[in-house]
Amino acid sequence: MPRQEEIHIKPKVTKLLLGSLIFVALGIFMIYAGAGDRQIVLVIIGFLCTLFFGALLVFFMRKLVQRKPALVINDEGIIDRSSYVSVGAIPWSEIKGMDIYQVMNERFIGIEVHHPEEILARLPGWKQKLMRMNKGMTNATIHLSASGLSCNLNELFLTLYRRWKISKNDDITEMTEVVNNEELQA
Repeated sequence: MPRQEEIHIKPKVTKLLLGSLIFVALGIFMIYAGAGDRQIVLVIIGFLCTLFFGALLVFFMRKLVQRKPALVINDEGIIDRSSYVSVGAIPWSEIKGMDIYQVMNERFIGIEVHHPEEILARLPGWKQKLMRMNKGMTNATIHLSASGLSCNLNELFLTLYRRWKISKNDDITEMTEVVNNEELQA
């Protein structure tokens, strides 16, 4: 089988960076407002908001400066660096299935793997906990968010699906028709 072109997808961080910055500012405002009025609950919520969105702000700033691709698709598989809980390299042979789904107004590509515990074992403990929380929402172990990638999610799904099926020497026409029908309905 001839080698296929490696695809690099850049992160989309400007909106996320701005959103994180706004929530950090809101958290700091809540801390000061709560401290002035002696409302400990407001201070705690402000602190947690500042801590969480501050960590995301640092993550997105690093993404902006690094200029590494958020997602690499090649003959061996996928290299995921698209989110705070990315898993890194995922070989095509490890992928069991994939689907597009939506949680609230956010669309994702969910990737099921044959051995999720092996994927999770190579991550730090805090990432494992976040990944397990995500797994509770869907069957997928890996989630690629539309908001973190600078590409069309349907086109990305088709590319991933085709490359995965090619790696297995499977027929891809059925899923292509499903995604094309979904595009017409969206």
